[in-house]
Amino acid sequence: MTVPSEPSVGIGWLSVAFGLANASIGVGVLNYPSAYDKVGGIAIAEYMQLIIVAIIMFSMFVLIYCADISKGNTYHEVLSNICGKRAEIVVAVDICLATYGICIAYLVTIGDQYDRIFMSYFGDNFCQNWYLDRRFTITVTSLFIAPLCYLKQLDFLRHTGPLGIVSMLYVVILTIYQHYALDDVKRGTIKTSPESFSSLLSVIPVMCFGYQCNEVVIPIYASMRNRRIKNYFKAAFIAWTTLIFLYGTVGYFGYTTFGSLVLPDIIQMFNARDPFVMIGVCALIFKMAITYPQMSFVGRGSFVGVYGILTKQSANDLEKREKCRRFIISSLWFASTLFFGIFAPDIGLVIEILGTLSVLNVFMFPSACLICLVKRTDLRLSLLVKSLFVITAIILSSVGIGALALVSYQIYVDIGSISQETKTLLCSL
Repeated sequence: MTVPSEPSVGIGWLSVAFGLANASIGVGVLNYPSAYDKVGGIAIAEYMQLIIVAIIMFSMFVLIYCADISKGNTYHEVLSNICGKRAEIVVAVDICLATYGICIAYLVTIGDQYDRIFMSYFGDNFCQNWYLDRRFTITVTSLFIAPLCYLKQLDFLRHTGPLGIVSMLYVVILTIYQHYALDDVKRGTIKTSPESFSSLLSVIPVMCFGYQCNEVVIPIYASMRNRRIKNYFKAAFIAWTTLIFLYGTVGYFGYTTFGSLVLPDIIQMFNARDPFVMIGVCALIFKMAITYPQMSFVGRGSFVGVYGILTKQSANDLEKREKCRRFIISSLWFASTLFFGIFAPDIGLVIEILGTLSVLNVFMFPSACLICLVKRTDLRLSLLVKSLFVITAIILSSVGIGALALVSYQIYVDIGSISQETKTLLCSL
């Protein structure tokens, strides 16, 4: 994207708000009731969300402030201009890993939805039939997704964005509906405090994953009709207010309905015999299937970008063997994500891993930008402003490092303590 040269060109701030909300909301919403349980209850979860959103908005404004200074129009450009070429490589790798993990999450979610349907109609032992096993259903569905991953452009999928919003909104409505419709549901305990301080901090990456969209912040900002931080603030305020309402609604009603028994994917708690649930399940399968190629496309582009930088090849050089490279990368990407998607224990673990990358985007990269701004001599920042930048960077990076360490330990613990109930439901052996 480029900065509009005329005031009449570009998108308005309301469109920006929709774009930010659409980029943020996704598979993470399915995991929010489980996050409420981990963090220690509704009140603490709501406070945590407000704090995380405040930090994310601050980091976002650091990035667009840097975009104004560097005149960059993409995440890569801004980090490269502010922090150097190495930062551009790190960002490209981060985006590549994030999109790779999201593709895995989509396949896991597809398997979860099939499990929900089959369990509702065939009972707990449905996985004894090989053709109902998630390893088979994910593989078959992915065969319809695979051809789209080899295309050079995905322009025909650009109109599917609203479907993602509608699908996630349906999850919100469905969670409320199930809260009042289920009378004989087995409910767990409702926590009022976290089990430990580490469990409290371990949810930070999960919530960061649900709200952050730093990769698209700068391109969207560059496409604004009136590129001003004030206008962007209005759009961001509306977007994140909407997201807080949506995530908070799913978290509250999902957690109060099932309590500590809630599974990492809230849809797994519903009965697919209910037509309203079946519609939501089918919509999620379709949404994940059409979004996977788009994430694969972005990840492939980031991978090629890193490859070009490391091998010092120009765009023309990369274009010469583009078809062969696209086939190899797409094949390896699809096959490996399918493997991990089949054998991943549950969506909660995948989101925790993805959350570690979100921590980098929210805490570490903006901190690096603040430090680099202090070192610049052309900005003429006062000593007070420089001191505030350094102190803020130290605080953000310290929280980020602490959260990364804790969530890494939590991932290790979760891998070794997947509950038997989840194993049975996901047909794991």
